[in-house]
Amino acid sequence: MQAVKDILPAVFQNLMTPLALKRSRLVEKWPSIAGSKISSCTKPCLGKNGELSVWVEQAALAFELNQRYKRTLLKRAQAELGEEVKTVRIYVGQLR
Repeated sequence: MQAVKDILPAVFQNLMTPLALKRSRLVEKWPSIAGSKISSCTKPCLGKNGELSVWVEQAALAFELNQRYKRTLLKRAQAELGEEVKTVRIYVGQLR
């Protein structure tokens, strides 16, 4: 017989909507998508329209991500989450 604490994560996962599942998978896989250096100072969010929003605290990092890594982040996110990820947008703001 399994303990309740071992069963509950699977039960809650089955109750989540497909978008919520993709959002939680994004957060879980973000270090492998962005790399440890970038993931430590960014926060991803997946929108309903397939937009991957990446929040950063520093404008210089946002500029570098936009110029050098935006396409790579999109391709890696699509590989992990599927073709529903259509665009990547970088935003500067406070990480919460």
